[in-house]
Amino acid sequence: MQLCPSVEWVLGIGDPDQAIYGFRGSDRELFFRFGEQTAARTFYLTRNYRSAGAIVAAAHALISPARAPGAPVLTAVRSEGSKLRLLSAADPQEEGKLIADSISDLVGGVDSVSVDAAREREPQNVTEYRDRGSYAFSDIAVLFRTRAVRDALLPALAGAGLPLTLGASTPLAEEEPFRSLVAALRLVAMPADPVSLRILRAHAAGTRRAASVEDWLARGVELARKAGTEGVCALMDEARSSLVRFDTSQPEVALGEEVLRDFAAEHGTDLPGFLSRVSLCARESERARAAQKVALLTFHAAKGLEFPVVFIAGAEEGIAPLYGSTRSASTPYSADFAPLPDDLEEERRLFYVAVTRARDILFISRCARRRVHGKVQDASPSRFLSEIPARFRVDKTPRRPPRDRQLTLFG
Repeated sequence: MQLCPSVEWVLGIGDPDQAIYGFRGSDRELFFRFGEQTAARTFYLTRNYRSAGAIVAAAHALISPARAPGAPVLTAVRSEGSKLRLLSAADPQEEGKLIADSISDLVGGVDSVSVDAAREREPQNVTEYRDRGSYAFSDIAVLFRTRAVRDALLPALAGAGLPLTLGASTPLAEEEPFRSLVAALRLVAMPADPVSLRILRAHAAGTRRAASVEDWLARGVELARKAGTEGVCALMDEARSSLVRFDTSQPEVALGEEVLRDFAAEHGTDLPGFLSRVSLCARESERARAAQKVALLTFHAAKGLEFPVVFIAGAEEGIAPLYGSTRSASTPYSADFAPLPDDLEEERRLFYVAVTRARDILFISRCARRRVHGKVQDASPSRFLSEIPARFRVDKTPRRPPRDRQLTLFG
């Protein structure tokens, strides 16, 4: 590393314990090489003002096996607060319901039925009485390592009537079906754009609507006039009805369309402005105002953010830590399978990032069984859970009603 001789000093800020972008070429060792090559002075920020003491202590225990050399212990300024709450579910459907019920309690219910149900549920400690009704939807985030975990949770969360927003680390315009929808709108503003034309023709070929692409291009002047007079929302409706159709009964698709419509409404008749905005926006993470919705985010997308209440879902071997592509579809999730050492260290840092997003309350949930590659398999608890000291956590296993037993015909 070379520094310009005219520069008197350089300040670098970072946390090697949160280096989580190895797949993009990030290297945790850069922190240490910078210090060695520049003889830089190192200052440690050792006080955590964000999280309650129990969350800081749990995070420290989690990261200790791979902590940066020489880094001092992080101490909490805030009191210990609530213990971490570990939820054990039979399957993703029950996991989603447990999370939905907990969110409903925290916000005081989403309707009269859920309010009554919350009153009937017995809290396991006195702290939970104070939690009820203390938070808004925008105070809460559900974090997950993979989108498969998210998709398994969505039916229960959406079915509970919770307002949701999907966060992602990639622009919304790069995900289908929105990629094709935005391509259709971009062709109205830039009729000769070859990338948009290729995207739209590939979409049309898959839906047997090739003729509609040529019709759309032929109507370019008319469609541009429509956007300029009626607005981007009207142009989006036109594209959806004649060219790019998709199923909004899927929660993730409905939520994505809602984000696009909100952006379109904000830009009015400014089609170029809308296209510029949506090509950069990773769902709602770029919004100037916080939506009153529960945020669903990957661990990576949550970095740099913080929430009063965080749920970490899918804390199981094979998910957190994530196993590599070499694992056979027939191999069950088990602690016997070990990710590569470098991968495991980054997975540990990634889980550490997820834990430290929480300010007041942290829930961590796992399932006993999960569908993997089309097969239901047993799932083992994440190895990271056993590293959280018992004094900072409380296990919350739901009381399940006994299964109905079929009586014999002659009793």
